[in-house]
Amino acid sequence: MLSGIGSSAELKKHGIPVVVDNPHVGQHLLDHPGVPFVLRVKDGFGMDDYILRKGTPHNNQAIQVYQTNHSGPLGSGFLEIVGFPRIDKYLENDPLYRQAKASNRNKDPFCPYGQPHFELDFICLFVDLVRPVSDPGEVTLNSADPLQQPNINLNYFNNDLDIIALREGIRFTYDVLKNGPGFKDIVKGEYP
Repeated sequence: MLSGIGSSAELKKHGIPVVVDNPHVGQHLLDHPGVPFVLRVKDGFGMDDYILRKGTPHNNQAIQVYQTNHSGPLGSGFLEIVGFPRIDKYLENDPLYRQAKASNRNKDPFCPYGQPHFELDFICLFVDLVRPVSDPGEVTLNSADPLQQPNINLNYFNNDLDIIALREGIRFTYDVLKNGPGFKDIVKGEYP
């Protein structure tokens, strides 16, 4: 049983059976926060007509190809292009990051052994912080009813460094996509 609705004695007092009393279950919930953003690309490079706009010739063709042999744009998991960058140069611009790094024996507080800072999922575009420094979250129960929604606290952004990292990760990604070779000729701009 997940913690959060009282001790074993309190549960039993209210007639709620206790199968297992383990206060560790539901604790230390870890996830990596992600930020979606969308850029406009030149005609012919996006998936809008294939995926989003029903009834277009491209959409009809994509549906037919998928129904025939489970391939084509609709057979995609949309994670064929993934990047794992480090953004040290961007993070070093922030004084709070530099202070946290200095207090961590001059090691990066996110990825002290050279791991990537971010996962960039290019289709559909998400910037995900791989190793946040915020304290882990938790899942607790509201009742013994398994159909009742539990309390889920992901504890995102409990530490301001995670906000700084996401901000700088977005700056990095915009720089790569709007100015980088191979991308700058395709990206037309941001969506409002």
